[in-house]
Amino acid sequence: MPCYSSMSACLRHTLLALLLACTASPRLAMAASPLPEGVLDQSYVLPDGGRVLQLSAEIDAPVAQAWAAFATEQGFTAWAVALAKIDLRVGGSIESSYDAKVPLGSGKTIRNQLDAVVPERLLVMHNVQAPPGVPFDVGIFQSTQTALWFEPLGAQRARLTLVNGPFMPGPAYDGVLGFFRAGNAYTLDALRKHLKPTAPAGAR
Repeated sequence: MPCYSSMSACLRHTLLALLLACTASPRLAMAASPLPEGVLDQSYVLPDGGRVLQLSAEIDAPVAQAWAAFATEQGFTAWAVALAKIDLRVGGSIESSYDAKVPLGSGKTIRNQLDAVVPERLLVMHNVQAPPGVPFDVGIFQSTQTALWFEPLGAQRARLTLVNGPFMPGPAYDGVLGFFRAGNAYTLDALRKHLKPTAPAGAR
């Protein structure tokens, strides 16, 4: 979940955009820059032509740690944002700022309303406030949702999947989809690195 105002300077993108039920549709081919190693593109197309962006990565940490990195203020500010306020309930919100000089409540932060919360398994949200000057169509973005799926893979490993959409055909939708494809991939890669176990001191 990077810095919206300057994607090239700090591509720490977002927790944003949509979920919606998977159907057995053709996989969506998106011609774009290569994804970071370990990030998988499982995007697909709905029968009506809507495109769903789905990226996933395996994390070398228990699912509880991956959840805390997104769903707690301490965890979120440790790797993704400078400031965060989280009201973790359906109808609550996650407000964040990538710049410590842009205070929460200023109207210039990112605020996502929570639509579903299943502890350590699922967060679904939609954006209700974006900072001024973001390089994408805010109206289109706010018509989508974001789902974050947390899947335990044994005691010390987890899979995180980010699902966004639907993005209908057209240049304006293409721009939003492309922005979040890059940003969500960056987010997954950054989380993997943040939670990667460190070798004990003196180990070789």
